Amino acid sequence: MFLGMKRVLEPAANIGSSASDTLWDDTTLSRRADMPGWRHLTDVTEIFREVKSRKKQALAKLVLYLGAFVWTIYRLVEVIIVGLITPKGRAAAKDVLRQAAAALNR
Repeated sequence: MFLGMKRVLEPAANIGSSASDTLWDDTTLSRRADMPGWRHLTDVTEIFREVKSRKKQALAKLVLYLGAFVWTIYRLVEVIIVGLITPKGRAAAKDVLRQAAAALNR
């Protein structure tokens, strides 16, 4: 057993010198109640009331991201096609392919 793990595995009563120093003391819990995530203060019915609205928000976010992705792919394909159709684009593509072939033959 690692030396650092020994302190974690000890009972809480052995860690501190008095009852107020232990991790599980009631006064410690009341002092830590203001820490986020320490206690669950939300009713279950409140959570289920929010499910529908959060589902709509998630769907709207999905549609937005999917639309942005499709638009980006469309623009990418458009730039590639227009670049290969114009004479200047074909010359640039030809030059790039020649340089790539020369790099492979070295």
